[in-house]
Amino acid sequence: MNPSTETEPSPDLERFFLTRFERVYLSFRRRGFTHDQAMDLTQETYVRVFNSRAHFDSIRSPAAWLYRIAYNVMVSHFRRKKEHLRDLTETAAPWEDRELDPELQALSDENAEKVRECIQAMAPMMKKCLILRYYHGLKYEEIVDFLGISINTVKTHLSRALRQLRNSLHTPDPPPA
Repeated sequence: MNPSTETEPSPDLERFFLTRFERVYLSFRRRGFTHDQAMDLTQETYVRVFNSRAHFDSIRSPAAWLYRIAYNVMVSHFRRKKEHLRDLTETAAPWEDRELDPELQALSDENAEKVRECIQAMAPMMKKCLILRYYHGLKYEEIVDFLGISINTVKTHLSRALRQLRNSLHTPDPPPA
């Protein structure tokens, strides 16, 4: 084996993770961490990714893998600090700091508040699926890998979450495809 390949990340790995660095950082910021804490946790996430780079080519869902590592870094941080671990759904609402999905961006400010209230009221797993899909931009398969649930369960939660959003905004369901 070439020694340089053991220490240098592959171009695919480097490109993939460089494009997601800011997302990982912002995910920590939205969970209430200071700039310095978020940078430290992001760095720790990428150190773990770098140390596991030999497995990158066999990873089925790199985005879910990255977010799982980031989540585990956060869990480790709370355990080290002996703080209470906050559930993903109990952290600061990530959609408050960021522009929403284009479909949701079209809503007025008045409706945006209704959307936030509706999402906050959702069942925890439904909320997690919705956040991972429309906020983090994960594909169904990546959500499956991240949450450890079946793809049909993900689809069901997303369908119910979107229906609940539509109902709270009093908009009709789209016609069946």
